[in-house]
Amino acid sequence: MTLPPERLAAAGFKPEEIEKATLFKPVGCPRCYNGYKGRVGLYEILEIDEEIRRMIIKETSTLDIKDYAINQRGMITLRKAGVLHAMRGNTSVEEVLQTLSFN
Repeated sequence: MTLPPERLAAAGFKPEEIEKATLFKPVGCPRCYNGYKGRVGLYEILEIDEEIRRMIIKETSTLDIKDYAINQRGMITLRKAGVLHAMRGNTSVEEVLQTLSFN
């Protein structure tokens, strides 16, 4: 399945992921209403370490805290969780975009 690169970028794919992404389209069946069966959770968890605790006490901006959590602690955002599920074939990019309202 192919989508325009700008749609993939809007979903949170990095340029290197766009080049090698294998994406899936739901085929469905009568039992799963021609789409998906079941649900898959998307989670974003911020683990509070000493640095984040210090940043919170100092009233550091949420964007700076998020940047630290992603780049230094490896936090996976909701958007990234959706991208990972799409790349694994658990869902489609369209479903991620619709669910997370990234149009």
